[in-house]
Amino acid sequence: MRSLLELPEEIGLVSLRELAPLIGRLRARHDLNILGMEVLAAAVHLPVAVYLSAPSPRLEDSLRREGRSVQILA
Repeated sequence: MRSLLELPEEIGLVSLRELAPLIGRLRARHDLNILGMEVLAAAVHLPVAVYLSAPSPRLEDSLRREGRSVQILA
């Protein structure tokens, strides 16, 4: 149970306080729900590729428009 509740050292978290200004700027360009905006902002902030477990056309389009790669894992 402990291993499920504690992240390994190599996994970090980004504070929403860091992402909030970026989310505000991205909101003007992208029509996403709050979870999609968090994903987009984190991908832009870190800059990383995004892997989705299911298609999300609007999120995928937004990620690509911001220069991030996105893949759907089947």
